[in-house]
Amino acid sequence: MMKKLFVLSILAAVSALFAACSEESLPVPDENGGEKGGAYMKLDIRGTRAAETRADRPTGGEPGDGHEEGFDYENRIDNFMLIFYRGAERSNSPADTPVDKIMYFDRTDAAAGGGQLIRVNLPAGEYDLLVVANAGDMRPAFWGMTLGGIRDFLITRAWTEKGGSYSHFVMTSDGHTPDRVTLCGNPKEDPADAVVEVERVAARIDYRAARTEFAVDDPQYGRAKAALTGAVIVNRMKAGSYLLKRVASPDAGGRLPGNPAVGYLGDELPREGGVQRNYVVDPWSGLKTAANAGRKVFNPLAPGEGTRPASELYDNPRALFSRPAADWEKAVTAGTPAGEWMRLGYTLENTESREHQIDDYTTFVVFRVAYVPEGFEPGRTFYACDGRIYPTREAAAAATLAELNEGAIK
Repeated sequence: MMKKLFVLSILAAVSALFAACSEESLPVPDENGGEKGGAYMKLDIRGTRAAETRADRPTGGEPGDGHEEGFDYENRIDNFMLIFYRGAERSNSPADTPVDKIMYFDRTDAAAGGGQLIRVNLPAGEYDLLVVANAGDMRPAFWGMTLGGIRDFLITRAWTEKGGSYSHFVMTSDGHTPDRVTLCGNPKEDPADAVVEVERVAARIDYRAARTEFAVDDPQYGRAKAALTGAVIVNRMKAGSYLLKRVASPDAGGRLPGNPAVGYLGDELPREGGVQRNYVVDPWSGLKTAANAGRKVFNPLAPGEGTRPASELYDNPRALFSRPAADWEKAVTAGTPAGEWMRLGYTLENTESREHQIDDYTTFVVFRVAYVPEGFEPGRTFYACDGRIYPTREAAAAATLAELNEGAIK
């Protein structure tokens, strides 16, 4: 996945977390059983570079093939939620781990570079943090959820698209920083400190032609020139993505186990490094088998089995284009310039086990090509019949008729 990180820095100038709270710094209970004072935190949003997977022969995993700064519209943070909880194993803590508090902020509450001092009314202690950006105020949906419910929550809108313009890319914690804060009744003059990184839920798909025109020497149709004029993303996942990324280790044969043990906010690369090996698990990865390709066993509304075909998980499903009357022209786009590349669009995570990577499930790109046979001008209509190219329909028909007559005489 191409990722874009931003750092939620709570008083970035302070480098050390408090190891413990002194007794006199604890919040003071008020007469109604609540807390007076709480702890102060100062929020500051800033962007950072992130690894990308974007090359002629892409290398998977977190390092990718360099660094992609991303576009301003991809990196903009308009709102975010802070989720506080306490778990010995952080995001991999038991599913019934309680959520202690969820706070929501608009961009005006924590403008980039400016910061905002806030008060958190929680008992003193060390808290784990999750961040969800650009998803709006989801506190009503998360009400009463434990950590397991938040991990399993499905995001079905990971960006906003209107008239070819994109915005509001949902980002969630990536697990690469401690993601913890120690609250000790911190006063305004000495607010708490923590750092959280997040990554986009969506991946961007770009393409770049090695050159504008290609020479063709087909043994059947002869010489010609061809140029890429557009493309379409096929099997673009739309049904949903888990709020928190989950990964699973492969079995001895490199396959994704049927019911894998997953780790939350883990890396695609194994801990010991090397090539990308771990699977990113989407809500339907386990059902995407060759045997299920033609069966109605999917539920586009939730993980697990259902009564719908796999094609309903996707925009531009492969099944649509396997029909004789498929209208490719309505789906193909020239793309939008993205530096030296052309941006085709975005997709949610879509994965399956290596032995089931078939066209029914795999996200891929089909290109449209302008083909000009030798001796023809660009844009001129030509006709192909029985391995030959003709300038008019009549010429093609006449040649076919002549061959039929010759065959009949023989």
